[in-house]
Amino acid sequence: MGAYIMKKTMQSSVHLFSIIFIILSIHLRSPLLAQSNKLTAPVHALNSDGFIRNWLILGAFPNPMNKLSSSDGGYQKDFLESVGGETKAILTISSRIPYMNEGGTTSTASVFSVQTAPSGIFNFDNVFKNVDYKAAYAFCFIESDQDQQVVCYFGSNDDAKVWVNGNLVHQIPIARSCVPGQDKFTFQLKKGLNPVLLKICNRWGDWAFVMEVYTDELLSSMTQRSIIRSLRDIQNLEIKQKDTYSDVFSFENKSFPEIQWVNPAQVEKLLGKFPISVEWYDGNLNKVTKPVASGTYTALVQGISADSIYIRKAKKFYCSDQNNQKLIDPQKINEKNWVPIPKIYGSSKEKPIVKVFMDRPSDAVEISYLAELKGKTDKPAWSSGKYAKSFDRFLSRSQSCPYWLYLPEGYGKKDQKWPVIIYLHGSFLQGSDLSRIDTPIPPDNPEIKNDFPFIVITPQCPSEYDAWPQDLIADLIDEIIAKYDADADRIYLTGHSLGGRGVWNFAIHYPDRLAAIVPVSGTYDHPEDICKIKNLPVWAFHGDADQAIPFDKVNEMVNQLKTCDKNVKFTVYPNAGHGISDITYNNKELYQWLLKQSNHR
Repeated sequence: MGAYIMKKTMQSSVHLFSIIFIILSIHLRSPLLAQSNKLTAPVHALNSDGFIRNWLILGAFPNPMNKLSSSDGGYQKDFLESVGGETKAILTISSRIPYMNEGGTTSTASVFSVQTAPSGIFNFDNVFKNVDYKAAYAFCFIESDQDQQVVCYFGSNDDAKVWVNGNLVHQIPIARSCVPGQDKFTFQLKKGLNPVLLKICNRWGDWAFVMEVYTDELLSSMTQRSIIRSLRDIQNLEIKQKDTYSDVFSFENKSFPEIQWVNPAQVEKLLGKFPISVEWYDGNLNKVTKPVASGTYTALVQGISADSIYIRKAKKFYCSDQNNQKLIDPQKINEKNWVPIPKIYGSSKEKPIVKVFMDRPSDAVEISYLAELKGKTDKPAWSSGKYAKSFDRFLSRSQSCPYWLYLPEGYGKKDQKWPVIIYLHGSFLQGSDLSRIDTPIPPDNPEIKNDFPFIVITPQCPSEYDAWPQDLIADLIDEIIAKYDADADRIYLTGHSLGGRGVWNFAIHYPDRLAAIVPVSGTYDHPEDICKIKNLPVWAFHGDADQAIPFDKVNEMVNQLKTCDKNVKFTVYPNAGHGISDITYNNKELYQWLLKQSNHR
């Protein structure tokens, strides 16, 4: 027991020892990754966020301007021959690759562990600063629970190649800006870990890439998400002339140019494939079929997606006279005839419609949700097992939260509602890499696991938070109840360390959302409010030798709670430190106690 406590206490001090952090992060990876102690690259679990956010970056290698199209240029040259070549290389954080630099001498490229921006885009300036004419690699694994084909949306600045399991699945030798969803392609995943290698070659200026991967199931679920949650993404869709980004066209042809979406792959991802029609209006907003003189014209694109979302996008263009050599700046076009309408109308069950018109016609968009609202959400068929999932929510922007989903034996075979345990992880595990998150529930104890009647949800806190946000947990509970056969009257919240603090914090603010809480090695900063949960069953656990969260502070708070709440249990481990989660969740009595707790108390 003493050796066990010492080991756990060392793990709780991970922030003091970087080497322990590396060992711990490898230890916390998924079971598939644990099969090989040689794999130290990030593992992406397929979820509805789609974006691969954690990468190893290797570089930078030469990409000479005068050799961009030659066989020995950066795009064609295989810099990884020393580790098996681009089709076989498995990169790790310790990889070091020799190469010949621009001066003709041997240099060594190193590996950096990185995370993308919230947009999903990774900018190489974060590692290599502002360099031009360079090449670099990005590497990770994708974990798949079965052999399957997936859809990839990809963007880069500039030239790029993509290998999956050693197969070249995409290449784009072109100078361009990086936008999510520029390219769409498919590739095959095998059950288990699939190595993914990217090569991104910079020419001049920005240097970046972005990659999203979706299963058919995830793409299907995305089309079912709330129109309110999709609103900002749809607003950002833009139109342009075919084959050019200029807002000016010539009067010489006496016809309007062909109009298309700036990013067709992004439109298809959000709304599916659907036809569009284009109408043109002159400077007085009269509908016209062809330009009759030089001046300002507005193109109006309209279409209805397969799921009945009506899209309208308007943009102004300038028709230049063939003899006029001086082009007009589109930003200075007179907009006196434009009359904006109110920016937004709410959506309700009685009137499911959302409209947005911005102040400028170049920003105008109308979105109308015409589909009938269903009174009940159709839930997909599930069977018992463990799944990597995610839910999306709309704040001032879209935000995704990945989570592990455990469904008990018999789920989907019985017409019943199942109790739910939500487990909140501890410190230093925030992000979007589910492979770093270990779920201690149910424990690997046959006496407990063989008869375990709970749905278990283990979310990963987004990286922008340093504590568990209450509203995210509330949104997650709503998602669970709507999506799975969950018993809304038997939602139990537990967590360790930072997660234990999150349990106390959420319970204080949302006591009616839970049937019971189990905080482990956690405390609450405002004990004077503790009696706000006087009707909520509590079973707290703590070690009396805990150095991270002092026992005395927690003991005082629990004793105060006992004065107003009679359903309080407090288990204290003698001489134990902070790392008590394994022994706590290996307690069969805990789960028997939870099953007795309900909101019908």
